[in-house]
Amino acid sequence: MTSYRIGSNVDSFCTKCKLTLAHTIEAVVEGTIKRVHCNTCKSKHAFRGGSAGAAAKSTKAKSSSTPKRKATAGMARASDFATLLKGRSPSSARQYSFADRFRAGEVLAHTTFGIGVVTADKGAGKIEVLFELGPRTLIHGKSA
Repeated sequence: MTSYRIGSNVDSFCTKCKLTLAHTIEAVVEGTIKRVHCNTCKSKHAFRGGSAGAAAKSTKAKSSSTPKRKATAGMARASDFATLLKGRSPSSARQYSFADRFRAGEVLAHTTFGIGVVTADKGAGKIEVLFELGPRTLIHGKSA
């Protein structure tokens, strides 16, 4: 039997990256890994020791009473990225800064996520930006 320790590394299927990658163990209960965080994207989730196919099969095996995440009607998808960027020059993108304010439709350049298009102003100093890898919520108009 393998003994797992908090802080050690283990391979797990990352639900955000959609790959089996190295993760750091955050919680172990009775010798079973319960919680990990991805060393690549830093997302935290339950341990999934199998491959992507095994994770998909185990998800389908759950009962239908499990609530499913519904996509927000206004939420842009990664597949829409090329359409939104069409006719716009990435070279004219404004550099992202949380202190600047952005409007829907503007193209911005983020140091981590790359080129993105502002899809919505969510109020309370937040905007939704669609990047090639998917939508992200960013803050804007925040004084330093």
